[in-house]
Formats: sequence, structure tokens, C-alpha cells
Amino acid sequence: MRLAANIRLTWNPRVAARTVDEQAFVLLNSRLLALNEVGSFVWDRFRAGATLDDAVSAVQNEFEVDVDTAGRDVRHLVEELLAKDLLVTEGATRSDVPSPR
Repeated sequence: MRLAANIRLTWNPRVAARTVDEQAFVLLNSRLLALNEVGSFVWDRFRAGATLDDAVSAVQNEFEVDVDTAGRDVRHLVEELLAKDLLVTEGATRSDVPSPR
């Protein structure tokens, strides 16, 4: 999947999420996903909506990694979160949000 760098993403309104000791736990449709420190940091960027570029820049600055590494890792995580319906494009209506399986 090829994601545009300026696509604005936000949490699926149906998720429940909690961060404990820098680890985010995300629940949707009785499926729980635990994110590591970097994944949790990226997840928090999308709470109010952020672009892919915003998340890459934040990771690059926070974890002092080069832009290629940050970009590759963030894209991989975002693709996984989208595939699991945990993120949606901002502005998605309720009918755009996948229904429970």
C-alpha cells in the first residue's frame, strides 16, 4: 500500500486505548494490540489527527534516527494500524468506518 505523506490520519472512533508506562494498549472488536515505546509514541500523534509526515518528523526528533529509518518504520506501523482498522483517514464518516466483524 502506498500512503501519501500528507494523508491525515486519526484513531478509529470505535477504539478504546490506554497508555501505561509508555506502552499503548488498543482495543477494537475484542482484539487487543500492545504497542512498544516507539509505536505508542506514533499512536499518540494520531489521537487528534496528524499526517504521516508529522509522525515521521516527530519520531526522527524524539528518537534521533535518520529520516529514512523513521519513514520506513512509521509507514510500516501505519499500514498495520490501517489494516487492523485502528486508524482511519480524518473526516471519515460513521459509514466510512469499518463495522465490527
